[in-house]
Amino acid sequence: MRKLVAVVVAVALLAAGAWWFFGRDGGLPGVGGGAATIAADAPLDFVPADTPYVFANLEPLPQAERERWMGQMDGVAAMWKSQIAVMRARLAEQDDADAQVVSRWVDALDAEFAGKSVEQVVASLGASLEGHGAFYGVGLAPVMRSELADPDALRATVARMEQRTGHTLATASIDGIGYWYVALPGTTLRAIFAIQDRHLVITVGPGADDAALRTLLGIERPARSLRDSGALQALNATFGYLPVGGGYVDTARIADLLTSPATPLETALLAAIDVEKPAVDAACRSEAALLATLVPRLSAGYTRIADGHMDMATRIETLPKIAADLQTLRTPMPGPRMADDALFDFGIGLKVGALPAVLNAWADAAQAQTFACPQLADLNATATQLRSGSSNAAIYTVAPVFSAMRLMLTRVDLDSMKAGTPDASGKILIASGNPAALLSMAKNFAPEIASIDLKPDGKVVAIPTLAANPLPLPVFAAMSPQVLALGVGADQQAMLGADLALDPAFQPLLVYGIDGTAYADFMRFGMAQAAAAATTDAERKEAEDMGAMMHQLYSTWVKRIDVTVDVDAHGVVIEQRMRMP
Repeated sequence: MRKLVAVVVAVALLAAGAWWFFGRDGGLPGVGGGAATIAADAPLDFVPADTPYVFANLEPLPQAERERWMGQMDGVAAMWKSQIAVMRARLAEQDDADAQVVSRWVDALDAEFAGKSVEQVVASLGASLEGHGAFYGVGLAPVMRSELADPDALRATVARMEQRTGHTLATASIDGIGYWYVALPGTTLRAIFAIQDRHLVITVGPGADDAALRTLLGIERPARSLRDSGALQALNATFGYLPVGGGYVDTARIADLLTSPATPLETALLAAIDVEKPAVDAACRSEAALLATLVPRLSAGYTRIADGHMDMATRIETLPKIAADLQTLRTPMPGPRMADDALFDFGIGLKVGALPAVLNAWADAAQAQTFACPQLADLNATATQLRSGSSNAAIYTVAPVFSAMRLMLTRVDLDSMKAGTPDASGKILIASGNPAALLSMAKNFAPEIASIDLKPDGKVVAIPTLAANPLPLPVFAAMSPQVLALGVGADQQAMLGADLALDPAFQPLLVYGIDGTAYADFMRFGMAQAAAAATTDAERKEAEDMGAMMHQLYSTWVKRIDVTVDVDAHGVVIEQRMRMP
C-alpha cells in the first residue's frame, strides 16, 4: 500500500506540474505584477492573508510562450517512456501484491497518455492553459489549488485508469464536495484530491475531522484572503517579479506558528499522527521572533519569460544592517558579465580584507543578546565563534593578493580526450591587489614561469611547457595592474588579453554558467563510460538509456543557464537566466 500511495501522489504531482508549467501566470515582459486584477473565486481568494508560504499566479501565460513550451515538451516524450520502462522493470523485481497494483497503475498511465501531444495530455487532465493557481499554507498544512478547464475530463480520466487497473480509489464527500483519497500508513491522515466547482484541490488532512477538512478545502473561507491584502501584487512590484509567478516564505509567520499554542486545525492534524504540539514559553517565543527578524522573508519570482528566455530571481531578505554589511564584501569580478562563449563558467568574489570588520560587528551584536530559551542556548557561543573566524590568519594572508577568481572552459573535444590527444581550451582569471606577488608565488610551484617576462601591460606571453601540466596544450599568461590571467589552449593567445578589464559595476559574490549542449554531451559521455564498466546487460542498458535521456532533455530544453549570487539593500539575490533553443 505504501508504494500505491507513492504512485498516486506522483500522479497528482504530475497533474499539478502540468498546470504549474502550462497554466501558471505569465504576464508580458515589462508588465508589473502590481497592476494585475484577481477575480473573486480565483485560487488566491482561498489563500489566508497570513499564510506562511505561497507561490501563485496573477495572469495566465501568453499563448506564444505556452505553444513554445508545449512544443519542447513534445520533443522529450521519449524520455518519459524510458522512465516508465525503468519503473516497470523495478516493480517486476518486487514480488508482492502492492507492487502488482502499482504496476497496473503505471501501465494505465502509459496507456492513457500514449500517442498524445502535451496539449492533449493537459486536456485529458482537465487543466486550464489560461488558469490561475496557488500553492500555499493553511497554517503549515500545504494546499495546492488550481483552476480546471474541464472538471469532467479529469473525472473521466481517473475513471478510465481505474477501469484499466481494476483498482478503485477510495472516495468520500463533505458538504456535497466529493474527493478521492489515499490513507497514509500509520496515521489517520489522507492525501486528498478534490474537485470543488472548477478547482482541483490537493492537500493532506485528517479523515475524521470535518472542521479541519472544511478549512483545508476552502469550504470555510479565510476571514481575510491574500487577494484582499494585495500582498502578492506588492511583492511583485517591489522586486520586479512578473505575473508569471511569484511568492514568498514568511519566516516570522512560521516562527509564530511553531511557537504559538496549537490551533484547532493543527490539533486535528497532529492528533492524526499521534503527536501533541509542545508548549513554548514566552522567552522562547520572543527569541524565535527575534531570530526571524534577521531573515524575515524568502521570495522568488519570474523576471523574464519571452523569446526563449526564462529568468527567475530568488531573494533571501535580511535585516538592513546585515545587507549593508554583506555589501561591503562585494568586489569586481574579472571576465565578462555573460560568458556566452564558455561551456562552463565558475567564479567567486570576496573582499577578504573587509571580512574581519563584518564578523566582529556581528560578534558584537551576538554578544549583546543572551538566549534564555534552552533550545537556543547553543547560540550563546556565536560571538566567540565569529571573533575566532575574524582573527583567522588565512584571511590576512589571502587578503592582499586575492579578491576574485573566474574559471572558464571555452572548448573541449570529448573524442580527443578519450583518445589521449586532448583538444581543449580554458582560462583562469584572478583579480588581485598585487598580481605580481601572485606571479611570484606561482614560480614556487612551476619554476618554468621564472623564465618568462610578464609585465602588468596586458600583453599575452607564452609560457614554456610545464612539467606539472597533465595536458600537452600550450599555456599563455597576461597581467594587468589588477588581474593575472592564465590560458590553456592555442586560441587563448588571441583571447586572453580581452579578459583583463574589471567592470566596477559587476560585483557578484558568485557566478556559475553552463552551456546546455556541452552539458548534454558530458552527461552522455559519462554515462557511456558507466555503461562500458557495467557488469550486467541490465546495468549497461540503464546507463545507456539514462545518457540518451539526459542528452535529449538538455539539448532540447537548455541552450544556456547562467546564475549570479549578489547582495543589494534587501539582502542576497540569486538570479538565474535560462535560454532555451
